[in-house]
Amino acid sequence: MSFKISELSAFSDARLGTSDNAIANVNGSGRIVRKNTYYTWVGKIFRLSGAKKANNAVRTELLCALGRAFDIEGVGNNNEGKTTFSQKFMDRLSELLGPAFNRDDFGIAPDGTVKSGRPLTQRRIKAILDRATLVGKSDCKDYNCDAMQFKYNYVDKKTQSLPEGGRVRTRLALVGKIMGFIKTELPNLITDNYMFDRNQKVSELNPAGYVHKFDKNGEEYIEPLLKIDDVSNYLQDRLGISLHINDNIISGKRNVSIDGLEDPWRQILDYVGKVLKTFVSESLDLYIEAEAKGLEEKYPNAIGGACMEAKIEDLMNFKCTYFLESGPAALHDTAMSLETCMGKEIQLLIQDEKDDAKKTWENVADRVKKKLVGEVRPICTAEVTRDKDGDITNVKYKPVLDLNGQPVVREVREEDLDEIGETVMATIILGV
Repeated sequence: MSFKISELSAFSDARLGTSDNAIANVNGSGRIVRKNTYYTWVGKIFRLSGAKKANNAVRTELLCALGRAFDIEGVGNNNEGKTTFSQKFMDRLSELLGPAFNRDDFGIAPDGTVKSGRPLTQRRIKAILDRATLVGKSDCKDYNCDAMQFKYNYVDKKTQSLPEGGRVRTRLALVGKIMGFIKTELPNLITDNYMFDRNQKVSELNPAGYVHKFDKNGEEYIEPLLKIDDVSNYLQDRLGISLHINDNIISGKRNVSIDGLEDPWRQILDYVGKVLKTFVSESLDLYIEAEAKGLEEKYPNAIGGACMEAKIEDLMNFKCTYFLESGPAALHDTAMSLETCMGKEIQLLIQDEKDDAKKTWENVADRVKKKLVGEVRPICTAEVTRDKDGDITNVKYKPVLDLNGQPVVREVREEDLDEIGETVMATIILGV
């Protein structure tokens, strides 16, 4: 579910005054403006048709904005050019927003148009926007500092009773620290060197950019960007976090140097931003979702990892374990060999299993197959060494090669998984 909070800005930025009863209206420019205060009981009796149309217009605009924000299909137009909303559209918003949505207030007619005529107050708008902000999940491209602060405040309040030195509160403290960095320092962490010559090696005379740093007294100073570690070391000092930028900035390549980057300052800044924003948003969103589903006691399972990349992997694994009904884990793809993909899936399935006797291929096979059959992966076989009792003592995985000696990459079949399932389990449990 994608979420673009910017689509709701017309309502969140509307200046309706301080009264919760202030009524929203749409002016000729499409802006949301204040109309007046809520009708008294006399006003309700004598509500004019013009007022009803205005009220329906602003309600229609709010539904359209919510549809765009959550990327929900089902907005159309009838023969008269009036905006319509499908049953599925309204069902989806009701599912996402719950009681805050107050669906009946929109009075959707059989033809899909808004017919309620009821005023839309600032109180109702705020309740809907607050809920949308809380449950909406944005990727790092749509990261919004105000939205994340709103989520942080919610999680902070919900976890106040937990020990300050415990895993959840410690994680939340780190999230808050990184949020502050994202808001105040990240935008200008690295700036361009307009004289940089890409045809020459990076050096003191030809820096790839400039890193803007702050010392312990809060004083800013600028240093030339000469290597990737200039950034990762500063983040370690400033935030106490570890990023393996050179091993992850280019997919499939490890130990990349700054001279191996086409646009060093921009690529490094983009990577750092992606990692930090993903960490913050996933940490908060997963707690909110876990609480909504009564699984908040499981949330500590999402907290782990030494470096930031590993912390995010633990968050993604938690998401796949508890919230995704189907589909492979987020952190493996067509570049990862089949036994490694299987290992990730199996580890997710057995991490909470306390009975070692149940940690067998037979007990996880159906679930692993549901995740991986049909996914395109490099296929492999296993050479197995067993002792006299038949127990596996050593495993060596080998890629399956085609007639030209190239690794076979195709859709995974059940038999591929069954062939190496027992050995993958042995690798996980016994470390062979």
